[in-house]
Amino acid sequence: MELMEYIPREELERRWSRVRRFMDCDSMVILQNVDLYYLTGTLQTAVLWFPREGEPLFAVRKSYERAKIESPLKSIVPLKTYADLRGLIPNPGETVGFEMDVVPVATFQQVSKYFEKCKIVDASGTMRNARAVKTSYEIDCIRRAAHQLDKVFLDIPLQLREGLAEFELAARIEYVMRMAGHQGLSRVRRFNMEMHYGAVSFGETAAYPHSFDGPVGVRGLYPAVPAMGGRKRLSRGEPVMIDIVGGYAGYIADGSRVYSLGPVSPQMRSTHQFILELNGWIEEQLKPGNIPGEIYSGILERVDNRCSNGRGTESLLSGTGRRRCGKHLRDYRKRTRKTHPLPSGHLYAVGGFAQEVTSRIRNRQAPLLTAMFFPKSHFLWQVARKEQKYLSSTVEGSGGVSHSVTTPTGNPSWSELA
Repeated sequence: MELMEYIPREELERRWSRVRRFMDCDSMVILQNVDLYYLTGTLQTAVLWFPREGEPLFAVRKSYERAKIESPLKSIVPLKTYADLRGLIPNPGETVGFEMDVVPVATFQQVSKYFEKCKIVDASGTMRNARAVKTSYEIDCIRRAAHQLDKVFLDIPLQLREGLAEFELAARIEYVMRMAGHQGLSRVRRFNMEMHYGAVSFGETAAYPHSFDGPVGVRGLYPAVPAMGGRKRLSRGEPVMIDIVGGYAGYIADGSRVYSLGPVSPQMRSTHQFILELNGWIEEQLKPGNIPGEIYSGILERVDNRCSNGRGTESLLSGTGRRRCGKHLRDYRKRTRKTHPLPSGHLYAVGGFAQEVTSRIRNRQAPLLTAMFFPKSHFLWQVARKEQKYLSSTVEGSGGVSHSVTTPTGNPSWSELA
């Protein structure tokens, strides 16, 4: 599907219809930038009044001119101050919803005082539930983001060498991703949860303590910004943990891979294989009607059994890594009180410490959106230039950029698996 530069009105109307199915108020006042973009097709400093029926009103502080260019809404008006909302919205309804999970208290107070006759309710659940199921337009954006991961994961083996610093590899990853069309920004709908492209960690750095709600540790260059890669340099036999997101037109695809310069320990290989098998089991469970809480309990049971059998998984699967195996399911379970069945069309990042993919819930087994040019058994890449013969291929990037790719002789090349 060829994506238009701007979101067509037909796509927005599909989103409006879905949001209204979840509304339990007469209207909503939308202030957060991503929700504004989702409903209007443009990202401006503005207030969107979204009624249960009829055309939304888009009041824009900055930039009104750009909003008129990018958004197909019929009612776009300039907004000088929040006080103008009284005249622009004379009949907001008895109940008005706000995105209370993301709007700062000060901003909420500034805006909500102009709806003093209305009952204010929390509409964050409405937006989250509506956005959780993606349209075909959104799925295509996520596939394009996933294709960026394809390119960079194939480029990384060519960059690994002894003495390489984490931040050097991180810079290369950023370059390849940007040349492949990455948007350059990764948004998270959570207070104080910041990320760049993800994590680049060598050896024990992947287990370094961190505040981010994910499994992979990262030191960064300084405590003020503990992101992407630090100053640690690569040695032979160390695992190279890459956990990053592609980004296209506001949508992200999540993926992780492990590489090594030379062979890793037998324990590492055994644990990596266990995680691949665990992820395969999770993907089989991602079907409409299955209960997230039951899937998550099954994950913990399998991890606990592995650890109790003395198979050496504690360092990778206990603590934050153990949680991460079902993190997205766990979050969904919390929001839905454990027992709400999985709906069709949801997307999840399924992965543990060694490999992560983005899957879509459908009636059959969840298909991968981040499927690579090589099979899952090759997700642990061993780079041993002097020990194996390689086939060479080329991956074309955006802007005419080409990346050479090498794969071991005897294994399928990326062109055969595409």
